[in-house]
Formats: sequence, structure tokens, C-alpha cells
Amino acid sequence: MNIVLITGKRSMRNLDTVLKKSEQAVTVGKYTSVRPNTATEIYEKYRPHGILVGDDTVTKGVSLIDFLSIIKMRYGYMRVIFVCNNTDSFNKYASALYSIGVYDIVMGYDPAAIDNAILFPKTDKPDILMSEKPCDTEI
Repeated sequence: MNIVLITGKRSMRNLDTVLKKSEQAVTVGKYTSVRPNTATEIYEKYRPHGILVGDDTVTKGVSLIDFLSIIKMRYGYMRVIFVCNNTDSFNKYASALYSIGVYDIVMGYDPAAIDNAILFPKTDKPDILMSEKPCDTEI
């Protein structure tokens, strides 16, 4: 799978290393920020099978969720895999990502988890979010 890597400068080296270890992905382009025209630029320049987006991506003129919405609407064939550094980041982005149809969310920089997300795309929102706390009351 040809992938464009979009993440902040701090995470770029980590994710690039992970993708080099991946048996399923080939990095064809790298971005450290997104602008309103980045989606069109990625499509015209690379035509990737998917994008791997880090939660620390710098945004200029467009929010990260709006950028991903544009990708999903205009280029529906493109897979979006979102990488969260921690549970706080997951809690911040999960509901917005689910609302635009992005269900492949990976926690951390685990090559096996990223390969798994590439091989087995999620097509539905999970029934129970990982961030929910268990209820203390009995039924």
C-alpha cells in the first residue's frame, strides 16, 4: 500500500521508522503540516492508497478534522489511518473521527498495529469506546 505520511516534526522520525519496518506499506510522500490545498496536492502528486496521520500534525488554515473530511469526501478510495500518541489524544479526536468515517485509529508507534490497520480496515464504529469507564452499578 502506498502511503503519504502526515505528522508533526517530533513524530515524523518515529512513524517513518515504523513504516520502513512495515511489510505492508511504502511511504511515497511526507508532510509535517496541512493547509486547505494539501488534500488536492497529495492526490495530484502521489495518488496514494492511503494516508497515515499523526495527532500532532500542524494545521494552517484548516482543522485536522476538516482536512480529513475533505479527504473522505473527495477521495473516498483513500484509506485514512490515524495515530494517537496517548489516551488523551484518543479521547480528543475519537468521536470526531468516527463521525467522518475514520475508524482506523492506532495507539502509539507499534509496527504490528499499523500493519494490522492496513491489512484489516475497520468499517464500523466500535460498540464500546476504549476510553469509557466501567459503570459501578449492577443491573
